[in-house]
Amino acid sequence: ARCRGTGMKGRTAITELVRATPDLLALLAAGAEDEELWRCARKDGTRSLFESGVDKILAGITSPAAVLKVAAPEVNAAPAGMPGARVAAPPAPRDRVCGQCGEKLESAWRLCPFCGAEAPPAPAGPTAVVCDDNAVIRKLVCSALRADFPRICEAENGREALDLVFQVRPDVLVVDQEMPVMTGVEVIRELRSRLETAALPIVMLTSSDSEELEGDVLDLGADDYLQKPITPSRLRTRVKAVLKRRCGRVRAGVPGD
Repeated sequence: ARCRGTGMKGRTAITELVRATPDLLALLAAGAEDEELWRCARKDGTRSLFESGVDKILAGITSPAAVLKVAAPEVNAAPAGMPGARVAAPPAPRDRVCGQCGEKLESAWRLCPFCGAEAPPAPAGPTAVVCDDNAVIRKLVCSALRADFPRICEAENGREALDLVFQVRPDVLVVDQEMPVMTGVEVIRELRSRLETAALPIVMLTSSDSEELEGDVLDLGADDYLQKPITPSRLRTRVKAVLKRRCGRVRAGVPGD
């Protein structure tokens, strides 16, 4: 076969080609850092892997979910012809600390339990959207995430979750699968079909033990998949890991940051 057994025949190529200019070669010889090399390449007209993918999305050749499987989203990467359609990396959660003793504080605390000082206002930090039709599960999830997400918005079904995502632009979505109106899979499919939410970190919760469902959810573009019952510590750890992976995939030093 023409694909020589690679399975790539008929697939869409997304390429990132860097020209070996004299300036770039000089930086390489001097042992420059990756960020400096990338800035030089950008100055000479290099387009990133993600930008190449965006071009093909706009041309109707591929989908955002397919691009995100091979190309990291870039901060402030706005495709031509789509003003405002930006894909941004989620910020890492910021700690709330006591100004007197420096200890970390939970967002709900008004006084520092370590020294008794008045707690500072919660920082304007990351936002989470939590969607589950079970109020008890929502409360459990919110409690687990509260320390890292000063602002948490709740939804009872998939349609409400979609509305909230486009309204508040959260840093992460935690969504159940089995819900009325729209299932979690339907929510993920809708979000991954839109460029402005194609990179939103998503964690799926479900009571199902189906390996097929897990595979489908991850193929659609969910970042993680947790089977109920969940523990607060496990959920918090997994959500923080998702954010860390997302932030780590973003290329630093892009002009216009």
